[in-house]
Amino acid sequence: MTRLLLVLPLLGLALAGCGGGDSGGSDAAASAPLTKEAYVQQAGVICDRATGELQALPRPTDAAGFTTYLNDSVAAAKRATTDLSALKAPEADAAELRTKFTEPLSQQVGAIEAVVPQFEEAAKAPDPTKAFTEIERPQLPQADPGFLASYGLTSCAALSQGGGASSSASPQPSPS
Repeated sequence: MTRLLLVLPLLGLALAGCGGGDSGGSDAAASAPLTKEAYVQQAGVICDRATGELQALPRPTDAAGFTTYLNDSVAAAKRATTDLSALKAPEADAAELRTKFTEPLSQQVGAIEAVVPQFEEAAKAPDPTKAFTEIERPQLPQADPGFLASYGLTSCAALSQGGGASSSASPQPSPS
């Protein structure tokens, strides 16, 4: 389970926001790329919101609680990646932001979401901790925290380093 907990901070960056959707503006305004300053500001808000969401999740104390925590984290991650992907990056930076930031995040969420059912089944096992350790962890692409920091996305860079998920999320064994 400890190895999975190393994955949870990665959700942090992927968790960066809530719901996306139509801003109510004109089609021309909606399709216009943001300035770098506006992109940095809006992505920073999304990353800050994600950090708050992750830190607000109740920390699990048992296997069932851990799977709930994992599901809640994935749900928040999906909202975040949707919001970050919906931001219209500055044209000059769009390809680099996509390859070093938003695509790796989307891939992380998909890979983690794919193993959630295995953890749900393991939580039902007579020895969930042992069952958890037998689950193969996905290889996760990484967002580039150095690029994020140099671009001005400092809260997103901090989140990519695990600033949103706590290592205390591990279910603690109950005393016998």
